[in-house]
Amino acid sequence: MAATTNMKSITLSARTNLSGVSTSSRRAFAPKVHQTKSRSAVIVRAEAEKPVEVETPAPAAAAVAATPAMNFNGFAPETINGRLAQLGFVAGLGAEITTGESFTSQFQNHPVAFGVACGLVTLATFMPAMQGANDYTSDPKSISTSGPFSADAEKLNGRAAMIGMVAMLATEAIKGGALLG
Repeated sequence: MAATTNMKSITLSARTNLSGVSTSSRRAFAPKVHQTKSRSAVIVRAEAEKPVEVETPAPAAAAVAATPAMNFNGFAPETINGRLAQLGFVAGLGAEITTGESFTSQFQNHPVAFGVACGLVTLATFMPAMQGANDYTSDPKSISTSGPFSADAEKLNGRAAMIGMVAMLATEAIKGGALLG
């Protein structure tokens, strides 16, 4: 909060009553008057006004809608991690077959690619909420589909990819190098 000041001016004449004040104090407080026709001086005093409270605007609707999704029991953590595991497992396995690099060396040698993939998948997951879609939300269960491309199938595939990723990392750690290379 910023305080503002009010400027008030007080005009004192040379005949201002300073009774009860010592002579040395009178000299300190008395205005210096030049020998002119007008024998007055101006003293300026500043006072702080009472602070004004400013209302803060309400958070954006997208931020409010996304907050429960990222809770521990929300849909987003498992959905995002499952999508990243699916993408990472297939990309890591393909790179290991073609280049012979292990999963751990791929993470170590290409951190920017890993970070960009994480950011893009997270952004794509929340895109319906950011665009204000009316037909569906960011939650995959808001779309009623059946068959191989349902929300339950995505969750199952994501869990399998997470287990596969951990199994691949553990196997390569025990073996001491790439499994397929």
